[in-house]
Amino acid sequence: MDKRLNIILVEDDDDHAELTTYNLNKKDVAREIKRAKDGEEALELFYSFEKGNGENFPDIILMDLNIPKIDGIELLKALKKSRKLRIIPVIVLTTSNSVRDKQRAYDNYANSYIVKSMDYDEFSQTVEDLGVYWGRRNQFVSSREQA
Repeated sequence: MDKRLNIILVEDDDDHAELTTYNLNKKDVAREIKRAKDGEEALELFYSFEKGNGENFPDIILMDLNIPKIDGIELLKALKKSRKLRIIPVIVLTTSNSVRDKQRAYDNYANSYIVKSMDYDEFSQTVEDLGVYWGRRNQFVSSREQA
C-alpha cells in the first residue's frame, strides 16, 4: 500500500506554500497536495471531501492560522464539527508564537502546533521532519484503510 499522504495545505503566502510543498515532495511523503489560499477556499475543499466518496480524502491538513476570509481557528471549529472530517489530523503551521493562539488551536482539537521559522534552512528542515513524522512514523487510520 502507498504510504504517501494526501495533504491539504491552507496557506495564503505563496512563498511559504512553495517552500512547504517543495520540502514535502523532497522527502517523497506526499501523494497529492491540494492548496487553499484562504479560509473560504479551505472550507469549500473540506465540504467537498465531506460530501464525496472518499477518493483522495486528506490524510493530514497543514493550516496557517492567519489567513484571509475565515481564520484558522474558525476553520478548526468547522472541521471538528464534522463527524467525517474530524478524524483528519490538523497541524497548525503558523508564524504566531502567541500563547493565546496556541491555546485556542489546542482547545479546538489541533493535533500539533508548529511555529514557522524565519530562517530558510530551519523552516525547510521543520517541514521535512513534519512530513517524515506524519507520513512514515505516526500511525493513524487513513480513509483508504477504513472499512
